[in-house]
Amino acid sequence: CGHELTGFFDDRRDCSEAGLKRREKFGALLDYVVERGVERTVARQELLKVLRGHTSEILRKITPPNF
Repeated sequence: CGHELTGFFDDRRDCSEAGLKRREKFGALLDYVVERGVERTVARQELLKVLRGHTSEILRKITPPNF
């Protein structure tokens, strides 16, 4: 359309105390999954999938029943 698009994109990361705690817990879970043999990028994708309400057969196989 001939117009220059400009925008300001803010960081969506929650830097509050609660946000920092959530990221710390996510990191601990990520480490847990990686320590059980899942490649780091796959582990991250699977954790994010579960956080969005989906299931993960990979995580189901490595997670204790009462976890």
